[in-house]
Amino acid sequence: MPKFIVHSPIGYCFGVSKALEKTRETILNNRDKQIVLYRPLVHNKYTESKLLEYENVSIYKSDKTYDKDAIFIFSAHGMNEDDKAFLKNNNYINYLDTTCPFLEETKDKILSY
Repeated sequence: MPKFIVHSPIGYCFGVSKALEKTRETILNNRDKQIVLYRPLVHNKYTESKLLEYENVSIYKSDKTYDKDAIFIFSAHGMNEDDKAFLKNNNYINYLDTTCPFLEETKDKILSY
């Protein structure tokens, strides 16, 4: 029978750590604005629930109306053209792209071929 070794958690990767840092800074510096997590910031329900403890933070729902000065936050996994179209089509000008810099660099290399 195979033997499984389970390692204790070691924390977040660089990209996720930076995304959380930028997000917390944005929340704390904009307590008077709606902060909308367009998708889960990271794949961690505990972290998401901690962010949602701030009164001005919510998760995007297509049937909800948001203030025009709301700040939309996009995940560490990147934004795509549909995300950009959503912002433009709804006249939302405030957003935070928390894409991991390593992911962005890899995407740029792939697109350059």
